[in-house]
Amino acid sequence: MVGLTTVLKDASATRSAVLDLFKWATSIRFAYAWMSIDGRGSPWEHLPTSKIEQGVLGLQFAGTHPDVLVHLHSEAKDRVQVMYETAGTFHPKVLVGTAGNEARAIIGSSNFTAAAFASNYELNLELAGAKDWRPIKDLIAVINGYYTSPKSRDLDERLIDKYRSVWKRRTRPPRLKALTRSRNGGTIGSASDLDIGWDEYRDLLLDQDDRDFIDVEGSIRVIPTATDDNAYLTEVRRVHAAFEKHASLAGMSRENRQLVSGFGPSLGWFGRMSGAGYFKQLVNDGAKGLSEALDRIPRRGAITDKMILEASKEALALRGVGLGCWTRLLSVKRPDTFLSVNSASINRIRTVFGSAPSGAQAYLKLTRRILDFPWASSAPPANKIERELWSARVALLDALLYEPVAATGPG
Repeated sequence: MVGLTTVLKDASATRSAVLDLFKWATSIRFAYAWMSIDGRGSPWEHLPTSKIEQGVLGLQFAGTHPDVLVHLHSEAKDRVQVMYETAGTFHPKVLVGTAGNEARAIIGSSNFTAAAFASNYELNLELAGAKDWRPIKDLIAVINGYYTSPKSRDLDERLIDKYRSVWKRRTRPPRLKALTRSRNGGTIGSASDLDIGWDEYRDLLLDQDDRDFIDVEGSIRVIPTATDDNAYLTEVRRVHAAFEKHASLAGMSRENRQLVSGFGPSLGWFGRMSGAGYFKQLVNDGAKGLSEALDRIPRRGAITDKMILEASKEALALRGVGLGCWTRLLSVKRPDTFLSVNSASINRIRTVFGSAPSGAQAYLKLTRRILDFPWASSAPPANKIERELWSARVALLDALLYEPVAATGPG
């Protein structure tokens, strides 16, 4: 019997095919070198653990996120194995779904990671036909071979704990930054260095990846990679997904309110609010008053000076809501317009712009000054990942200004 073969030419096409397979299949099998967790409607969010018949994951190079193992241990530990040690690298990327006598398979370059389904250049094949079609039968047999291999291991808590410690110490792959180096070498000393077009500003942002902090351990990450999704764009995507689900802060789940507000599940980019006690209590208790102030800022379209001033004065009058907390909320709701003024960026803001805002009127003045730069008013680029950067262009200025100090840590 002859089946149907479809070329999946990019990450978006692969993502759509994977999601369709998840919905269609009654049983799935997979073998992936790496698997990671991400939001914004990624396939991970839709992985039907109840349908898993056999799954095998690689752990080499610490490319699989340990939270993946925790989740699968909870939901499908008797049906998922890990390749703990092999002579070579465990490197397959294959997914097979079956329903009745029919089957679909996706095989090619894509790992099960956020980048593989969003920004990477990927090429895969989708096969569709009867379960007894030879290519399908062979793929099922290969996955079963991995699953039953003496080199595979059951998921257990001890293994996961041991792996997490390795994952935390993993080495990040080098980046070819010299190919896109900005004219300023990735640094800005004054506002005049920001009087540039989109292409130069984009290069400045890309130059921040792997920039080490001076006083504390850690470094900047703007764009997530297959092995590291702790990045500015990951935070943007997750907050975007929260607002897509509920347009108002008060209507969100407690976890999503925390995410948007910069604590709990937040990665901390654009301001970490872990020490803001009254603010955290306000958010946890439903964000009364704060949500109404944030609602004055539309998610799309023009924002007037009056909107900014009225919303800011309303929010800043609430107990526990300082400028850092408030601008965090503004910057993640409208990252195309607002910059976060936080404890790790305020000194650099003062250096670059000559002063740092302390109230609503001064923050409005800073916002309008930033929006006058050519890159801030540039047309959206065609490239998908560039468009993501462009859509968060003002908030991402934080990546050039962010420098946590030892006294306070990241914040």
